[in-house]
Amino acid sequence: MSRFIVIILLSSSLSIFGQERLKMTIGAEKAVPIMGYNAPLTHSPGWENNQFCEAVKSLHPTLLRYPGGSNSFYWDWEKGRTKNFEELSQTIIKINPAYTSEYLETNAQTGKDSFWKQIKRYNRKNYTSNTISQFSQGVQSTQSKGIFVLNIISSTLNDQLKMLKEAKLNGMEIDRIEIGNEINHKHKLLQEIYPNAKTYADTCEVWINRIQESFPNVKIGVVGGSKGIFNNWNQVLTNRLSVYQNIGFVLHYYPIFSETVDLNNALEYQQFIATTAADLEKKLQNWAWHQTQSFPTWVTEYNIIEKGNKTLHNTWAHGLFTAMQVHQLIQKTNAEVFTFHSIGFDKFTPFSAIDLTSNKNTKYKKTASGISTSLWNKLTQNATSMQSIQLNNPSWSLSLFTSFNPIFAYKVTGEKQKLFICNTSETAYRITLSDVGINGGEIEQYSGSLTHDVRGELNQGDDWKVTKKAVNNTIEIPPYSITLIEE
Repeated sequence: MSRFIVIILLSSSLSIFGQERLKMTIGAEKAVPIMGYNAPLTHSPGWENNQFCEAVKSLHPTLLRYPGGSNSFYWDWEKGRTKNFEELSQTIIKINPAYTSEYLETNAQTGKDSFWKQIKRYNRKNYTSNTISQFSQGVQSTQSKGIFVLNIISSTLNDQLKMLKEAKLNGMEIDRIEIGNEINHKHKLLQEIYPNAKTYADTCEVWINRIQESFPNVKIGVVGGSKGIFNNWNQVLTNRLSVYQNIGFVLHYYPIFSETVDLNNALEYQQFIATTAADLEKKLQNWAWHQTQSFPTWVTEYNIIEKGNKTLHNTWAHGLFTAMQVHQLIQKTNAEVFTFHSIGFDKFTPFSAIDLTSNKNTKYKKTASGISTSLWNKLTQNATSMQSIQLNNPSWSLSLFTSFNPIFAYKVTGEKQKLFICNTSETAYRITLSDVGINGGEIEQYSGSLTHDVRGELNQGDDWKVTKKAVNNTIEIPPYSITLIEE
């Protein structure tokens, strides 16, 4: 009888604590990244909108990227918008006499090159102004810093220095800047101005020297990646810029999904998540990223591109993917900066951390990627050191030669000890916090169906669970979950 009672008690204990115990061991030291979002506001509310600012603040960003990515090619910081056809023509007609305002406007309606598509998209009659003083208001209200993408296409060095000095006068710290955006991409205008790596490196050297005269401690990001016709890009830049201090190489990463992913198919889902490693490894090899290993990596844009039916975007699987993306980039590069693309747009949602498309209750609520990136932000905010955590869970066997670990974890120390653990597998585990020197704390945990359409962090339902409470030493890690513990 006594033996029977023991078996019953043991079974009861296992049901309380979930499945098997996941042992954690402190692993390698990693640089604590500074994290945040791209902040192009053309399709978004302005910084004077308190509800929008509070929504951005709830993401806990440390960094906001101004004015964004490709819009920086055409940006007028004093007006807080991209240049119209006439203004753009005045600045680039010296590059090509054909670039009259009439020529630009006509070709923008039918042209297939990225240049024509961009200037058509950015020439809006109705737009949200984002001047330096307005951006300063946004930075201050969200308690973050700015990273400035300089316009090296339709502006001048003197004008961009004036912008940085204006930002400083508005109370912003000039801590990080980027010399252009995606200069090594196939693009009609970019290739006319920067036909090769040497031309871009020449510009970088001139701009770095002038900028560091005014801002000697600023960290400067240069465009990285040996792509397409620019197959010696990293080699030229690393050789030329190795004599300078505080230089980082900028990486943008968007895995492309052309075929529909069936999230209800276990193997298709596993292959989807494993893309964060396999596709990244392939891209880094193709881009000769190893040549930049003596420089830090700045990941100033990342997300996914989904062609065809948008079945992945804003599912909880997308949120898990985003969390795993950051992990893989930390493991495979010297990443010290992450800015997710993007805070949000009012017309479409693929690159959103906040839902700005709905006029219903979900407007200004976090999306799936908003939740996962905000947890990364909370982990790294005010942290002074970060260590990866080794885990003893089984890996997925995806083929005869390929395996993938679906769970990862990190511990940080600083003002608080924190633990971040992401379980993209279908298996529940229990963990013991004292394995990594944590004695309990506050838990924030999200788990649910892979196909759940996330609309805010508190919406409950049969396929979505949010847990926020105090916990002790042993906790359960559900399937398909992201968990943050703050001691």
